[in-house]
Amino acid sequence: MSFTYPVYIPSVKKFINFRELLNKHYVVMLKYIANADHVNMINYMNQLIDQLNDDITHDQLSKLDKFCALLTCRIMCIGPEIELDMTCEKSQQKYKGSIVLTNILQMMSDLDADYSDDIVVNDNIVIHTGMPGSLYYPESSNIFDVLSDSIVGVSVGDKHFNTIDMSIQEKNNVINSIPGVNFNDIIKIADKTTQSFTDLIVFKDKSPHDDQSETKEYKLGLYDNSMYDMIKMCYTSNLHNHYMSMYMLCSTINFTADYVQNITPIESNIYIHQKQQEVERQNKAQQKQSQQPTVGQGLPMAI
Repeated sequence: MSFTYPVYIPSVKKFINFRELLNKHYVVMLKYIANADHVNMINYMNQLIDQLNDDITHDQLSKLDKFCALLTCRIMCIGPEIELDMTCEKSQQKYKGSIVLTNILQMMSDLDADYSDDIVVNDNIVIHTGMPGSLYYPESSNIFDVLSDSIVGVSVGDKHFNTIDMSIQEKNNVINSIPGVNFNDIIKIADKTTQSFTDLIVFKDKSPHDDQSETKEYKLGLYDNSMYDMIKMCYTSNLHNHYMSMYMLCSTINFTADYVQNITPIESNIYIHQKQQEVERQNKAQQKQSQQPTVGQGLPMAI
């Protein structure tokens, strides 16, 4: 039986148990990030959501749900903070920053996730809207693609057609096939739901090396790629360093490669930290011993 932890899903207002993200999953994400392969990164994230729980699939989740699930996974399996290496624009001096992910998760979980609304096209057709489902919109996407992502269903008379698991292109095709649809109605709903995200500041930055610099605020939006960029930042690390860490666990602690692949990144870091402390203690002990005076033969007597 695998260890699980609760993940809050805002759209259904309940917790769902997720299994751990392991090193074998993490290294795949690192490769996609290193290659700037956003499409396959999103596909893999969706696969992970499906693979790590038994109760819900990614196509049943809203954008906010996916964000909370992946952020919780990062907190539990890698760590609750992001350490940032910053550079002052004016002086080019380096400084450190950090983001506490648990604060962001609490802020997002507290949002009212009920964004449902209806657009009455005519007496027979109603378009149902809700929270967008896609974390990432390709550069080729236009405003109509992004707005179509908030379409969750269409009712024609007594029949209801669910569009949650459709792609954006498929949703566009559905909307374009309905006569009399006014996209301004969808835009008005999008403007209303966007207001909930106007104050979602996840990070503030002000250079300590420039008193005249302005404080920069980094916010999350609903109809852009900011949530994806935040998740990508959470999982970004140096791929070479990751492989060196895995090598260290195998070569110095004698773990098998299979064992290392099937533990979490946070467990790997604990083992590495303990090994580093052990080496430091050994080095200090050897240094202390080498500094102690040795008792040797006495000086020869003068004749």
